Amino acid sequence: MIYLAIVLLILLFIAIIFLFTIIFNSLIFGHGITSHSNAIELLYKIIKANNLEEKKFYDLGSAWGRLSIKTQKKFPKLQILAIEDDRLRIFVSKLLQIIFRTKVQFFHDDLFNIDFKNADILFAYLWHTLLPQLEKKFLEQAKPGTIIITHETFFPNLKPNKIITLHPNKKNSEKLFIYKK
Repeated sequence: MIYLAIVLLILLFIAIIFLFTIIFNSLIFGHGITSHSNAIELLYKIIKANNLEEKKFYDLGSAWGRLSIKTQKKFPKLQILAIEDDRLRIFVSKLLQIIFRTKVQFFHDDLFNIDFKNADILFAYLWHTLLPQLEKKFLEQAKPGTIIITHETFFPNLKPNKIITLHPNKKNSEKLFIYKK
């Protein structure tokens, strides 16, 4: 009985340390906020409407991997490349990938080191300060017809083909900006 109590205390301690690490990581290295279910559902509609179910999808700044894993479950033939520059988030994403048995490829890298030439659709939920550089990279490397969706932030020069408001009845609602090269 005493051993069980010790094991439970150790597990509780590990869980507390893990949660503290995740919170500390988010405070130091960025928001790590994932896209809401409404945004993910709209992404699914865009994938279907453009017949991209069996193409290549890049999740730029994949955070904890939620969007990539859910999208892979919805579209099993979609090749998903998820890029995140935070090692802890990639570690957690890979654990979730094992648990949910998906084929998402998670990479620890700077998204500006990744070549976009093979991407058919890109999704970015990033700091607005990264968008000018991302816009330049998208225009230089993406093939014609490639779609990029930015969540909440938009390119400074490129005009979106479509803007979708996630909650039209709410003031200051989140938006998806859809661009097609």
